[in-house]
Amino acid sequence: VETLDRGRLGLALEVKRLEIRRRVQSAFATVLYGQRVIQSRAEDVRIAENGVAVAQARLAAGDAIPAEVGQAEVELGRARLEFEQAASRRAQAIEALVTAIGDPTLRLESLEGALEGSLALPTLEALATRLEQGPFIAAAEADIAVQRARIELADSQRIPDVSLELLYRRVGDVENTVDVGVRVPIPLFNRYQGSIREARADFVAAEARARSARNELTLELQTSYRTLARATAAATLLRDEVLPGAENVLRSAETRYASGDISLAELLPIRRDWTRVRLDYLDALQDVMQAWAALSPYLY
Repeated sequence: VETLDRGRLGLALEVKRLEIRRRVQSAFATVLYGQRVIQSRAEDVRIAENGVAVAQARLAAGDAIPAEVGQAEVELGRARLEFEQAASRRAQAIEALVTAIGDPTLRLESLEGALEGSLALPTLEALATRLEQGPFIAAAEADIAVQRARIELADSQRIPDVSLELLYRRVGDVENTVDVGVRVPIPLFNRYQGSIREARADFVAAEARARSARNELTLELQTSYRTLARATAAATLLRDEVLPGAENVLRSAETRYASGDISLAELLPIRRDWTRVRLDYLDALQDVMQAWAALSPYLY
């Protein structure tokens, strides 16, 4: 029983290690996402600052009215506010990361990494095989083995232990004698029936826990896999088709605005659409990273 229980505890330790790794990997991805959002918002600020400069130049040339300059300045203020909000969310994400690592006093200024990881999907069958071979299922099966051994232990305790007793003594002044005895306890009241019933109940409970764990892990694996597939498809579409188109539209609109062909009111929705597409792409990449984090226990 002790040997099997030691093995079970070793598997439980490995499960905890993988769970901590998953939490750290998830928090790490959130910080990377926050850094990319800050970069995107900084680009929005730069574009808004350029917009104010262009509006002021057009006003000086007589091609714009003061209200248009004011509108450009409002847009700049909005971009700066969103940048500050993104910086605040990133700071919160760093706090969550160092807590997941286990050292809240750790100071992190930035992380080295990229959201654009592998967008290739493993097969669900391969992940299911790794799940069956991994420590999560093994820990549940080890618990069953421990409880089965405890039934055998409780059952064996019904049979009393036979002990041999040796007693040396002297008879008179010259004779040495050795008495030999055999002790056989006869259990009249304690037949260990309670211990046996308890061990069998624990065994049934361990089997139920193993079935529940297998079902929950399978469901979690399938859900994470579907999330990964959906996020990967979205990120690929945004990267290959939507983002390039949005960038071309924005460049054309900025050029037309600088030359006076369109107004700022016509340009701003195009800028915001471009920002929204970039953020949608980052959201999709974060979903990919989070899904990979959820699948990480089945990949090592």
